[in-house]
Amino acid sequence: TAPLFPPPVAAQPPQQQQLAMPRHEDLVPSIVRTRLQALPFMAPQPEKCLSDQYITHQVLNLLLNNTSTCFERCWPPPPPSTHSQPSGTGHTPTSTPAPFYQPLPGLHVPYLSPGMLRSLLCEFAEAGSQVAWLQAVITSSTTAAAGQAIRVPGITDCLHATPCCQAMLQAAAAQLRTISRPLIDLQQANKDGQRGSPSGTRGFPSLLQLRELCSVPMRRLATLHEAVHLALVAQAAAERTAKSSGGSTSNGNASSSNSPAFSPSTRLPTMRGSGDA
Repeated sequence: TAPLFPPPVAAQPPQQQQLAMPRHEDLVPSIVRTRLQALPFMAPQPEKCLSDQYITHQVLNLLLNNTSTCFERCWPPPPPSTHSQPSGTGHTPTSTPAPFYQPLPGLHVPYLSPGMLRSLLCEFAEAGSQVAWLQAVITSSTTAAAGQAIRVPGITDCLHATPCCQAMLQAAAAQLRTISRPLIDLQQANKDGQRGSPSGTRGFPSLLQLRELCSVPMRRLATLHEAVHLALVAQAAAERTAKSSGGSTSNGNASSSNSPAFSPSTRLPTMRGSGDA
């Protein structure tokens, strides 16, 4: 019968593998090529190496809706077809697209990896885009008289400035000022530190510390932006629905008035009036 186990094999000492050493003329070009490929990551451009003071100042400028050299203003691409948009989204073919901010590529901070820095700056860029949108809507509402059109980027360019809408935007403006107050204090402390005043003796906040200091204002800002955006989308959808129903009702009334069986009680002026309101 065949054995159940294979025969034992004598243990052998480990053998060292003989690796072929590269020649000098092959090794040096390989090192040069590797260093050239990794050079943009190992040694960033000097003008894009930012200090804590500078990047803190630029981020706060963005959050306060001021000009920032670390971010660029971008515009979304136009939709492929405006006629295929659903009626409940609040977007109309005549709406101006809402711009947004993105961090400039190639920025470098010594203590942060490129991925971590990009993630933090994208978070600040989103908050800056929300501030810019709210400020644009509030400014349009302030300059518009009662009953005139308000331009809401990304939603519609002809939103009626109803008293309810203006009151909501005035409350949003007050909330935005409250949210911006601690950011203004941080910006002022940053400027005082750059001028060498005693208020800056404790040092500048790093970008990670700035994210922690701005966490509460940025959360409140996101909530305010979402509330105002949803309210204006609902109002734009209601105005379009009232306009379309008003046109169809007027056409139906005209055809009914020409018929012999027309009765004034079929006009339903109360329903149409409430829909227009």
